[in-house]
Amino acid sequence: NGNYAYIVNSGLSIFDISNPKIPFESAAISTLGDAQDVFISNKFAYIADGFNGLVIVDISNPKDPFTVGRLDASGNALSIYSQGRYAYVGTENNRLIIADVSNPQEPKKVSEIALSGIVRGLYAQDRYVYVACDDAGLVVIDVMDAVNPKQIGTIDTVGKALAVRVAGKYAYVADEQNGLVIIDVSNPQKLSQVGRYAASGKVYDVHIEGGYGYLVVGDKGFEVV
Repeated sequence: NGNYAYIVNSGLSIFDISNPKIPFESAAISTLGDAQDVFISNKFAYIADGFNGLVIVDISNPKDPFTVGRLDASGNALSIYSQGRYAYVGTENNRLIIADVSNPQEPKKVSEIALSGIVRGLYAQDRYVYVACDDAGLVVIDVMDAVNPKQIGTIDTVGKALAVRVAGKYAYVADEQNGLVIIDVSNPQKLSQVGRYAASGKVYDVHIEGGYGYLVVGDKGFEVV
């Protein structure tokens, strides 16, 4: 985000990347749990902090971050995404939790929905949350009514769905040993696979930008597709 990279590392580490050739850690903050994922929105970092649930950190000064709020996730929090006034927290016990974070000092649980797999990765866009749901593949949740979220679509991706990004009418799923799987989500109720890329190793994460897919490929490193 800007000149800083935010990395979960048994807490939150903040690196100054203004000179990409010489990155350096500008600050770090410990969390009580085992931090698994982080999402940056405005001046806050939302952290899925394992058994410690959702932790919200003020990063308005990246050199001096501090914790402002916390919410119990009733299970190990593994993934996080924030959009508008809501944060979406995925847990190890197959739950998607919707939290109102409009007051970061007092986040409040709004609802939760049980899914058919561990919630490894999340991406929110407009009224939908796209869930990388481990062995259950890709799941789409309609969160227009945050109090009453509904599962409206699902597709088996063969591998373990670990992360997802959406661009246009396609979802790109990091599907571990099955590589990168591309799903047409133009009709969330009728998902269909349209493509697959067999990477050189297990795909753990993906970022989509400008017609390219950037893949984290475990011990094989990094691939651009």
